[in-house]
Amino acid sequence: MNAYTATGCQSGHAESRGGSSSGDDATGGASSNDSNTASSYPIDPDALVGCRAPHEPGCQHCCESDRTQAVCCFRDSILSEVDWDMFGSEDGPCPDGCPLCTQCDVYSEKQLDSVTRSRWLECDCARIGVGLDPCFGGDSCECDCSIHEAATRACPITPAEP
Repeated sequence: MNAYTATGCQSGHAESRGGSSSGDDATGGASSNDSNTASSYPIDPDALVGCRAPHEPGCQHCCESDRTQAVCCFRDSILSEVDWDMFGSEDGPCPDGCPLCTQCDVYSEKQLDSVTRSRWLECDCARIGVGLDPCFGGDSCECDCSIHEAATRACPITPAEP
């Protein structure tokens, strides 16, 4: 767990193959500027509220408060128009006027779509020990299960109708 997630903030986005792409001063990026991806996964609409990518108007910087309002978590895009490349937190509530970061950003949604089309369906994630760096080697069930778990946490399924 990095300093960003230790504060109670949402993680920056789902992990990627070959190492983490979230965390303090992390770099990484999605492969497209499309913030209106058409996911085949039924994502909870509440998880899509807020800034989904830094190229959206007014979303180069966005904020979210932790559960206690004691910490303001932020995402910034300095080097990329496609993905946030800086994640951090500051003590205190978020400043007025800072746009809300979405729970399910474009990058996480693309990761979810990618892993659900992979051999993840053949992996027994309940029985696999994910370990310290499951994506170091890349193409493995450990990596696929880790990405799926992080992506579904960021982009939860739509609640069933009562």
